[in-house]
Amino acid sequence: MKSLTLLLILLLGASQICAQGLKRIYVIDSYSDQYAWSHAYREVLKTELAPLAALSFFELNSKVDKPDKVKATAGRLVRLIDHDKPDLVIAGDDASLEFVGAMIDNKIPVVYLGINNNPRRYFKTPQQNVTGVLERPLFSRNILSIAPFAPGNAHNILILFDKEMTADVIEQESFDNLPAIKLGMFDVMMAEAATFEDWQQIVASAKDKYRAIWVGLYFALHDRNGRYVPGDEVMQWTMQHTPVPVFAFWSFAVGPNRAIGGIVLTGAEQGQAAASIAKSILIHHKPPSSIFPTIPSEGTFIFSRSGLDRWHIKLPNDMLKKTTLLD
Repeated sequence: MKSLTLLLILLLGASQICAQGLKRIYVIDSYSDQYAWSHAYREVLKTELAPLAALSFFELNSKVDKPDKVKATAGRLVRLIDHDKPDLVIAGDDASLEFVGAMIDNKIPVVYLGINNNPRRYFKTPQQNVTGVLERPLFSRNILSIAPFAPGNAHNILILFDKEMTADVIEQESFDNLPAIKLGMFDVMMAEAATFEDWQQIVASAKDKYRAIWVGLYFALHDRNGRYVPGDEVMQWTMQHTPVPVFAFWSFAVGPNRAIGGIVLTGAEQGQAAASIAKSILIHHKPPSSIFPTIPSEGTFIFSRSGLDRWHIKLPNDMLKKTTLLD
């Protein structure tokens, strides 16, 4: 009965949209609106595309739900999209593109955003109706620009992720599955924590081993009893117990009682770039195959004033001039 009611609501909404002359865009979020990254790109999509289209948002919640449940949710969304035939689908982050974007009717344009992997790996055959926005964390620039100002003499840097799809992709693409890479004077290692306890052990044992830690993603951690550990709890524990400075690659990790900062990526810039591509397809009728995938920017300097003070880090004036200081 609930499924029938939902279908009737969707069909009624579709008829009203058609009457208003609006395009229909389905946005498939790999995560949920509870994540700052997702919320940021969604808000930009709404602002940029609302005059043109009616947006419907769907969530895979892949950070929390088990893989079987994520795939089942994705299957239902594929069937819904095949039935409704929206004018365009936006796939937010890798799970959405792999499990939904790559499975829908090739006649429907797909614009992806936040993709760490090579998008072509998600498709069995070459695609003419897919393009979008790549997400490339700025490992080299971040570490080479900021690590020299961290206190201590150690030359090892740790990049720390939860054990999830994005981490696996980055380990393959950026580290070529090697245990460490050399960046200038620094030896950079990557660790993936399978559980919250693993994360805690890695952070707590960093003293005298690493000059600094750069946190990646930490939203897929469970403890050994299977309890999901929210990202805010992970960061709160990390900042209370870390023996070395902690920096970040994404803006959502920066702030008071969070990471000190970094040259970070933002969900807003991903949303802006995806909205621009969507307009080119829907307004200017450009085929997706004619729009080359884009990487939106070179990142944004964001730091927490209290974090810098805690670790007695003084950034040079030329860096401060282009930095947004929080708190």
